[in-house]
Amino acid sequence: MTSSGIIRSHGIKAMGFVLGYENGIEFIKKNPNVICNIYELLMISDPFTKKYAVNILYILCEVLPKGFEYINRAAKESGLIHNRSPFNQLIDQLEEEDIDLKIGVLTLLISIIKKAPNDKKLCKFLARLENMNTYQILQNCSMEENTELRRQLKNFQIVTGIVISTSKFEVFVFYS
Repeated sequence: MTSSGIIRSHGIKAMGFVLGYENGIEFIKKNPNVICNIYELLMISDPFTKKYAVNILYILCEVLPKGFEYINRAAKESGLIHNRSPFNQLIDQLEEEDIDLKIGVLTLLISIIKKAPNDKKLCKFLARLENMNTYQILQNCSMEENTELRRQLKNFQIVTGIVISTSKFEVFVFYS
């Protein structure tokens, strides 16, 4: 890892600690552009940095009343910068080898879905996921033999009502 990679890794870890304090959350509320900077870390090749960035985005989505809006804005801005569809950088992480990163991304997606402020925005977000072939990618993830990943896939199906066709949980979504 390069010295800039080490600095980035320590910086993102420190950001995580700052969010443990109420004034850290207040700072983010007053400076939502910080969320855009954290989202941009998904473009870094270092898996540690990506995992920490995803975890921080999850925390922010959960604790901020406008978590959905902040994450959505960050994804849109990043998409414009990189000439990609919003959330594409996030969905790309589901195809990485790192299981913990996949679990983090799936947990973040579930949080974003739960925090959607209305049905219109939820439908637009789910359509965006579908357009990025996310459900096929999740189908591939369902082949993994990781208990936590499977649990999050199950939660995703419950929250969205979308069945991932090869998932072992598929039958329960229809009948629960």
